[in-house]
Amino acid sequence: MPNPEYQLPARHTNRPSRSAVHVNWASTGVGLRFRLINVCLLVCLVLAGTGKVWAADLTVTVPSTAGPWDPALNPSLPYTFSHGGRTAPITISSASGFSFAPGSIMTVTYLAGTVSAGTGYAFWDANGDPNNYTNNIGPNAAFPAFYMNPSIPVYGQALIGTFANDGVIVGQPFVIGNGPATLVVPAGANQLLLGINDAYYGDNAGSFTVTMSQPFQVCLLYDPTKAAQSGSTIPIKLQLCDVSGNNMSSSTIPLHASGVTKTSTSISGAVQSPGNANPDSDFRFDSSLGSDGAYIFNLKTTGLSTGTYNLHFTVADGPFLYAAQFQVK
Repeated sequence: MPNPEYQLPARHTNRPSRSAVHVNWASTGVGLRFRLINVCLLVCLVLAGTGKVWAADLTVTVPSTAGPWDPALNPSLPYTFSHGGRTAPITISSASGFSFAPGSIMTVTYLAGTVSAGTGYAFWDANGDPNNYTNNIGPNAAFPAFYMNPSIPVYGQALIGTFANDGVIVGQPFVIGNGPATLVVPAGANQLLLGINDAYYGDNAGSFTVTMSQPFQVCLLYDPTKAAQSGSTIPIKLQLCDVSGNNMSSSTIPLHASGVTKTSTSISGAVQSPGNANPDSDFRFDSSLGSDGAYIFNLKTTGLSTGTYNLHFTVADGPFLYAAQFQVK
């Protein structure tokens, strides 16, 4: 554990010393097209696979001078002993192609780059300087970390962030570090702000390269509230959609069924498909489904008792586990 009485050395002679799933099945629209949001049931922390894995992704550069929020818009959360050299946070919003619906998931991943506190100081990755524990430095000349969860150590020059509404913080700021960090959008937020944990930005150097990602949404082309007879085969038809509901399904983006879970009792079972309808438990892309193509998996329900189930699947071996709901009677 870091020593709460650890004192930082003076950085320069002309400046003072600086002593992270519930599924929300929500349907919209009319008829047989159901758009389900917040369908990510499990988040993995390894990015892998081929093809398009994300519905939205963006790579940004976070300069060493970027403050994580504007103290003028958040007067109860002041930081730095001098605003000289501090620049605006990197702002991610719906204009960047991301959904800020409450409960939406975002992943922030540090890719490359290092940041230094200034001339004569070492460069560090997004975890920051491990010798510079900052959670307890404040309220005067505070580091942004002073306002974060004290049980999570935050170091100088670490990559940090906060959700906000037009620049006004929503919730509590948080450390991102090297990540990947999986974030859940809180109610009222319309931005994600990224910056550096520091108390003076005027002589900082370097930058971080960071990628922002958001999983697909699942648009069902069947009514999940209509129960099928146990033993029958259910054609699970769906599309991968972006945050605006546009179809992003493609024969180049494979879907792989991984299991079935009964949501009421968490009893899980293997995926069954009749004959060779779905070899290797892969969904089949059919360009004739829907208006511009969709996926289909013929799911055999033999042995399934009455209840509501989820068919789990992955997209292009990506890090998220998705689900399509169905019922058996």
